[in-house]
Amino acid sequence: MADRSNHFSIDTTSSGSRAQVAPHGDLDIATASRLSAALDALGDRYAAVVVDLSDVHFMDSAGLTALFLASRAADRTGVELTVTGAQGEVATVMQMTGLDVVLRLDAI
Repeated sequence: MADRSNHFSIDTTSSGSRAQVAPHGDLDIATASRLSAALDALGDRYAAVVVDLSDVHFMDSAGLTALFLASRAADRTGVELTVTGAQGEVATVMQMTGLDVVLRLDAI
């Protein structure tokens, strides 16, 4: 089985009080810590952070956990964390686990 995490990357951009984090590739046990680190690095410097999942085609429980924990941290620091772009299997797993209710999501 090929190591799919070799093709994982994260783009982080910001403008004013808003930052966007866009992971590319599979968000799984091998890569979720990289997303967590990218979100942690933003701290509370931005009033709003958007996680764009439009280029994530697979997400396991580690990815779900990373998003959940980031949401809790954002709530504690007053940052508005929004998840957008979830589609296909990623949207399905978020709906099946109820994470779509817990997180602030743009429509799935």
